[in-house]
Amino acid sequence: MDAVDRIKGEARLQLKAQMLDSANRRRMYAETFSTPQGKRVLLDLLTRAFTFSSTFTGNSQSYFNEGARAFALEIMTVIPGITGKVISGHLSQIEGDYEKELLKVEGDS
Repeated sequence: MDAVDRIKGEARLQLKAQMLDSANRRRMYAETFSTPQGKRVLLDLLTRAFTFSSTFTGNSQSYFNEGARAFALEIMTVIPGITGKVISGHLSQIEGDYEKELLKVEGDS
């Protein structure tokens, strides 16, 4: 086996290890965040990491906020299905709250 073949073989093994690590991380995240408690924690993380709001503060705090948001977006890419369900449920709740407020305002008039 020459040096080129050895390097290709090592690269292939390294890629395989990275793919296995990624698959394991996806599985662990999915197991953690698919429970009802995990979904509540995930929603809390996404909310506190500026997923649903602006990171801009007008000063250097924006950089910190953007770092938190980048981490939340990384979580979203690891478990998109679960994250989508959590976000959809959150938006449905917000919509329901708005509808209740609208009915309340219409009832008062």
